[in-house]
Amino acid sequence: MCAAATASNAQQKFSSLRRRLDQLGYRQPLGIESLPLVERLFADLIHTTESLKNSRLNASSTARRADGDGSHIASDVQIDAYKSDNARLIRENNELHQQLIHVKEDSEFTIKGRNRMDFMRRFFFQAFTIIERNIRIMTVSLMFN
Repeated sequence: MCAAATASNAQQKFSSLRRRLDQLGYRQPLGIESLPLVERLFADLIHTTESLKNSRLNASSTARRADGDGSHIASDVQIDAYKSDNARLIRENNELHQQLIHVKEDSEFTIKGRNRMDFMRRFFFQAFTIIERNIRIMTVSLMFN
């Protein structure tokens, strides 16, 4: 009697599962030996489908709340503000960089000019010293001649 009850129970499970699969459009043949596997796969399919529905409901309610309180719009506005600030800061940075390049070039020119002026000052000082000495020598020699 126990074997008959088990067979009857298996037949009921098979019929129930076959009916549910048919309702969902799965009309492929189903063997009694694959009943445990198909039951588990079907249970996983139902669970996954319900999880997907719940996730979609949560996502849509979150989106409605975000749209309702304006946070979604505010985030777009904030992003746009950051983008414009970023563009402005990049322009300012580039301008400052160009100014720095010009200041560096000017200072290098000034330093070169100062070096050149220092060289010329030393050169003329030495020349003046030599000329002055020669004038003294000539003056002394003229005095004794």
